[in-house]
Amino acid sequence: MTSMTSHTSHTSHTSHTSHTSHSAGLHAYSGGDPTPLLMEALLRYQGFDERGTRIPPDAFNALNAHGRWAAADGLPPAADALSRLGALEAVPRSYVALGELLSLVEFAGAGADAATELKLRGGATLVSLQRPPHSVFTEQLKVLLDRSAERATRAAEILVQASPADAFWSSVLGLRADRHRRTMEFLNVALSFTVFVVFRFKQSSLCPRPFEYTSLMEPLLQTPGHDAWPSGHATESHLMARLLSILAAGKRDAVANLPEDSLQRLAYRISRNREVAGLHFPTDTTAGRVLGDTLARFLVSVCEAEAAPAWPTIALAPDWYAPAGGAEERRDESFIPVGDLIGTMSTGVAPWTEAAPVVTYAKHLWELAKAEWN
Repeated sequence: MTSMTSHTSHTSHTSHTSHTSHSAGLHAYSGGDPTPLLMEALLRYQGFDERGTRIPPDAFNALNAHGRWAAADGLPPAADALSRLGALEAVPRSYVALGELLSLVEFAGAGADAATELKLRGGATLVSLQRPPHSVFTEQLKVLLDRSAERATRAAEILVQASPADAFWSSVLGLRADRHRRTMEFLNVALSFTVFVVFRFKQSSLCPRPFEYTSLMEPLLQTPGHDAWPSGHATESHLMARLLSILAAGKRDAVANLPEDSLQRLAYRISRNREVAGLHFPTDTTAGRVLGDTLARFLVSVCEAEAAPAWPTIALAPDWYAPAGGAEERRDESFIPVGDLIGTMSTGVAPWTEAAPVVTYAKHLWELAKAEWN
């Protein structure tokens, strides 16, 4: 869900079955489309005047770099790094911001039977996720097989949402590439950051896909070549819902529980469609919702350079999946507001209140994105 480069394609998540395909192509990296015709034309043009006479090398004037940057060595001073960022193309600019964000976090815990934690590097835990027991997956197989009856009415949505669901977000907010270029660029960075985090949790948890439990599942789409839990579509969709809600509403408070608005319903619908398609269990969706919302709040916190959100460490542990209040079925993805859902998973430890890390480039993109909605 990411290549908001033309955010008509959330950052080249070409088919979100590959969650990312951040390859903008050789031409985007090297600065142009190196076609044979173009190269031939440049070879015949460069160094000749209008009559075809070769221009002597000493006829060329050096560019006045000193005048442009007023630096003794003719290069931009280091203090101009942020302003220089604006002169870069969107893809390298996004990588600069992405690298900055990735440097803030680390993972702790390993192995499918232990919780994996996303932490501030050398600091507090942001979220702790531990996969449910095998019994939860087997119990949810019947739920998925029942939901497969919805495939005929949801097939078009499922197919379109396999790639970035840009058109759906646009239909809710009027998100447009020409009006919200910086918003899309920031979302691209946020989604790229999220992909790194999601795959680390997937690799630690080693949760099979539904078709690996029964041949009756017969998924509607080709199953992605990576493990299931947490759901990448659910994580990214709820991240998008949270960030866009904050931007569009002009909200600056990353911890405010937003209402069950159309953005969250859309995120839920996208997530649920992956279940209907036979690709994810409801528990994959639940973990994705928690992770996506947590990552969105973290990103807003560091980009606002304010005190970190005062929420307890979120721990999604196996005992959370136990039947609630004597209910016969284990908890699944029943539509609960994200804030309420997270509230049931708080560990009760002291809220994370240390100062938020300082970021420069991601904050700059966030401020530009906010300006498009004011």
